Amino acid sequence: MLSSVQRIILKAKPSKNNFEYNEWETASIIFFIDEPNKSLALDIVKNKLTEMKWEILYYERKDTLIEERVQEAEKIIKDAFADAKLNKIHYEIIHDNFGPGKKKSKYLCPPRINEEFVEKVLIDAGGRRLTENEKANSKELNADFIIGEFVFELKDLMEEGLDKKERREKLSNLFSKYYSVSETIFIDPSILTAEDQKVYSSTISSPLEKKIEKAYKQVVATRNRISPNSKVGLIYLNSGYLSLPHEYFTSEVKRYVTKNNLLFDEIITLSISAQTNGFDLYVEFFSDPKEHFFTETKEIIEAWNKNAEDIMTKLVRGEVKDLSNPQKPISFSNSGIDFYWLPYAIERFTF
Repeated sequence: MLSSVQRIILKAKPSKNNFEYNEWETASIIFFIDEPNKSLALDIVKNKLTEMKWEILYYERKDTLIEERVQEAEKIIKDAFADAKLNKIHYEIIHDNFGPGKKKSKYLCPPRINEEFVEKVLIDAGGRRLTENEKANSKELNADFIIGEFVFELKDLMEEGLDKKERREKLSNLFSKYYSVSETIFIDPSILTAEDQKVYSSTISSPLEKKIEKAYKQVVATRNRISPNSKVGLIYLNSGYLSLPHEYFTSEVKRYVTKNNLLFDEIITLSISAQTNGFDLYVEFFSDPKEHFFTETKEIIEAWNKNAEDIMTKLVRGEVKDLSNPQKPISFSNSGIDFYWLPYAIERFTF
């Protein structure tokens, strides 16, 4: 016969304030809850996760156990069942990663890729910063770099966009209508209608537009002041919005340029992606455009790739100290509904 014990298996991530584990160290957590009402059992699980400083990503199973079958199961199942009957709740954590735990972790990640790194790329490509004589006073606009016939402005997308409360609310309103409220909701734009795809694009890429518009004003002002015949370009680095894939980032940058009729002669986008399971490290340095019409673009992309190789070599040699963080899953709740996003390569590290 059915027992009063629920077995709930879920995928979870450590909360930001979890002092024992890193946020990217996902795990499957198995709960045995002595509660005949499954809905109440799920509430107990959520409260326990909060207490443990873990966040749900998605459910893997939800079963009401049959007592006769439990008695025929392996010892670990019978013991968990008995413990739940005695103490109301029993759980086991099965980690996805090697050597989980902040104090145990010795994982490698690439260095922080920032404006200083890109400046070295530009210098290696034959470019330079504006001189003091070329810069306007503080009330006027200045671009960052000159290389060949180009004036370039560098912008950096440094923050994780899905951590912003207002954006989370907009995404929850968008995706909620596609799912049952009893489910955890995966933020997957492929399920959206064409109209909602546009809403999604505008929502996740909203930090881009103002920076792109300002960049255009900066390069035009600089060109007009010091070199009226120069071409103008934008270099946009994504160093922190890790849930925004490079191809999507690139397409959104171009979309905003077109939308606002900004006449850049060249647009270069740069991103880095890193995933780890505590042992293996998977890193990609992305760049666009793939085809180089201008010599300056070719030199910049080649210098980006060379510096990427150099910095990874230094990392292996232990010469890099200021490390970045790997991609992490993201979870949040809105109006009592749980939402989650997973790094695209997360499954390569689950076992």
